[in-house]
Amino acid sequence: MTLGFFVKTDKTFEYINTNGYKDIQRAVDGFIEAVSFGDNQYFCYINEEGKLIGLETNELATSLWYDSGQMILLGDYIAGDAMFFGGVDENGNDIDIPKDFHKIIEKYI
Repeated sequence: MTLGFFVKTDKTFEYINTNGYKDIQRAVDGFIEAVSFGDNQYFCYINEEGKLIGLETNELATSLWYDSGQMILLGDYIAGDAMFFGGVDENGNDIDIPKDFHKIIEKYI
């Protein structure tokens, strides 16, 4: 099990234990795409077709993304719910999100 941090488009969030990519796909309701947050020790998975199928903007995740230092096209955004993890290990496996990650997200409420 890997501890993730689930941020919904309705600005609610929670820590969730996941057991592989199928759990993440269920959470974001589709195939997954990884989103980098610059040099930060976290990233998120989103629905890779979120914009195409008209999912709502995830304002919390998008604000954090814009402040991350990641190169982003002006006007781009994260669509749909997002599942954050604390990076990947040397084998490419997701790492637990720090248990105080909510403090970062709360800055954008």
